[in-house]
Amino acid sequence: MVGIDVGGIRKGFHLAALDVDSAVFLRLGAADSPDEAVRWIGALPAKPEIVAIDAPPFALRTREETRAAERAVCRAGYRIQWTRKFPKEPAEWMVNGASLWRSLERYRCVETFPTVVHNQLIHSCEQLPLNLLVGFDRNYYKDFVDACLAAFAARRVLDETALCFGLDDEFGPIWC
Repeated sequence: MVGIDVGGIRKGFHLAALDVDSAVFLRLGAADSPDEAVRWIGALPAKPEIVAIDAPPFALRTREETRAAERAVCRAGYRIQWTRKFPKEPAEWMVNGASLWRSLERYRCVETFPTVVHNQLIHSCEQLPLNLLVGFDRNYYKDFVDACLAAFAARRVLDETALCFGLDDEFGPIWC
């Protein structure tokens, strides 16, 4: 499993690879571009079954009403960043995320929301060895944690225990 936290152009992507069988994180990484993220994933020992991305697959919506998945997450009590409606300018991180989605078309990708995943940690058995953070700037630890939470969500999608928000959403659901 792979989880990816998406930032803007300057921040880039933070990635986490989770071993499904042992529930232990194998690797963390950072990428400046979608192509670099694809290369990072391609260098893993095995192709991930699911890549969970903390960004919607499209930077703008075309429908007048807001996304069903985002409304469902909001109704569950979480504060979200809404996907803007065309012709408004999209959020930079969503543009970066949409570009990543296009680059990962050969993988099974799902959208996730790490804040919701975080609230389910009491039920998790996954482990993050802190020594994986060695060599990374401490300013980005939160981004790595969000990437790990995204990988947790990917594992839950695989074992069919993930929460699903907005199954009928035009972009697809948000899995947590």
